[in-house]
Amino acid sequence: MVNFLSPSNKSKNSSSCSFSELPVKYTKKSLLYWSHIIIFTVILFNKFYILCMINTYIFFLELGLFYCYGINDDGFSYLENLKFLEYLNVNETHITTETLCKILRRNTRMRHLYIGGEDENLNPDKIVMELRNSCPDLESIKLRYNRNVHARLNILTSKGINDLAGCKNLREMYLDWCHNNIIFFSNCSGASFFRVFSSCQHLERVSLYYCEGLTERDIRALALCKNLKKLDLTGILRCVTSEICHTIFMNCHKLEMINLRYSNIAKCLILQWQQKYTHITITA
Repeated sequence: MVNFLSPSNKSKNSSSCSFSELPVKYTKKSLLYWSHIIIFTVILFNKFYILCMINTYIFFLELGLFYCYGINDDGFSYLENLKFLEYLNVNETHITTETLCKILRRNTRMRHLYIGGEDENLNPDKIVMELRNSCPDLESIKLRYNRNVHARLNILTSKGINDLAGCKNLREMYLDWCHNNIIFFSNCSGASFFRVFSSCQHLERVSLYYCEGLTERDIRALALCKNLKKLDLTGILRCVTSEICHTIFMNCHKLEMINLRYSNIAKCLILQWQQKYTHITITA
């Protein structure tokens, strides 16, 4: 399915077309009026349509190509010709680290980047370093691994987490299913998250959904996020304690929602919190 979104009014001017209609839609006359194109679940969408799209109109602000398995890395390389992207979603695709970094270097206005999936071609440490160096306006990053990936050679390490601290304008950070390499970086992972949460003072949403390798020190550092509104700690069993949760409640005065599903917090204590902190939606 393809969804075209007008920058002036996304809700009123949106439409969709089937794969067979794509060549008709990608005409110079129509694309001159579009700066937002979302393409998803198009298995057969390939590099030839990408080339047609880029050659016709290069002023895209938002581009979503998630679940487009038909595009190989050669096809994604055409995106290097764009210069004004602010939103890019290439989740569950076959884009490589090298190509994505080249795109980021050209599109220094990038504000929102969503990546992840089962492909082992992505090195999150290198991508985050490129974001820090090339995209100073970055507001949100979503890095999601599939839990069924067997060979996790390219994982987010403390080096990548340290680089996240350089993205000062971050407002949303989603590290769902990510793996923190505690084998080699166990002595500094907590310090890394401390740097992120103390440096990125604009953070409003943090998701560590089933994020592996976290320590109590990592979770405790969340209390440094004074503007935090929504927090997802689903599936983090060992290091989410009642004492740490209380610290977060006391220090994050703007907190509106916290998800504690599949944690080790006693249900009776969750109920007490729900009755005491009525301004916070506590899910467990």
